[in-house]
Amino acid sequence: MAELETTTEFDGEMAVLVLSALCCLPLGFFYYVSKKEPKWICPECRETVNRGASTCRHCDADLGHYE
Repeated sequence: MAELETTTEFDGEMAVLVLSALCCLPLGFFYYVSKKEPKWICPECRETVNRGASTCRHCDADLGHYE
């Protein structure tokens, strides 16, 4: 089976990140690092999608044969 390219992206609440960074920079950094999630990169449109998705939400490409 073919493998999809993966990347990690911040998947948390931006408001919490900004508030925690303003109050305490190490806390904001820890929140940012702990909320990074691995994502697949669609081979058709090069946009990120959640791991395990069967279709790309951007271009509707079939990702089922990559699992």
